[in-house]
Order: sequence, then C-alpha cells, then structure tokens
Amino acid sequence: MSFFDFRVPTEIKIKMVEALKSTQNNDDKINKIVLSKEDIKTFIKKELHEFVSPETINFFSRFKISTDFIDFHPDSWKDREDHKKGINILTELSVINDVAERGVKLIQEYN
Repeated sequence: MSFFDFRVPTEIKIKMVEALKSTQNNDDKINKIVLSKEDIKTFIKKELHEFVSPETINFFSRFKISTDFIDFHPDSWKDREDHKKGINILTELSVINDVAERGVKLIQEYN
C-alpha cells in the first residue's frame, strides 16, 4: 500500500491524502477495471493518487489500520506509531496469489 511505501514521494502522498479526504460524490465507481488496447496508453499515464478515493478508507478499516497519521505531513509519518503499526500489519499479509501458486505447485509435485 503506497501510504506506507517510502519510495512514494511526499508530493504524491499529499495528493493521495487529498483524494482520500475528497468529499466528491463518485458515481463513476468501478469495481473492476476493464481496458481496451486503446485505453492502455491513457491508463499507464495516470498518477498514483488518481487511484485513491474516499473508498480507499475501507482498506484501512478492513485491516484495522489507524488513519490518524494522514492528518499530519507525510514527512512525519515514519516517526508515528500508528504508521509503524500499519507497516507491520501490511508486512504480515500474505499475498493470496503467492500462497495459491505454492499450493498448486505442491499438489503437482506430490502427484
């Protein structure tokens, strides 16, 4: 998650927070992105903050990660306990696809 990635520049994190706090009604809610070949060129030019919306808060809620740190400047996040706890939670997450792929490989080897 980019809010916890030290490689994401401060300027982008500020824009991400603005997008997260945005109160605009997003009627164009998309659950799954479907792109045609023509759309790909435009899509890859999008910036990271363009993928953040008020609904992104659901990610934090789902994993019980405090969002208090977003009320402060991103340069101070690394020193905040709530941000550190978020990093720890995300570090512990297993990527489902990796786990599934390992399971399939084990089954194939076993057979």
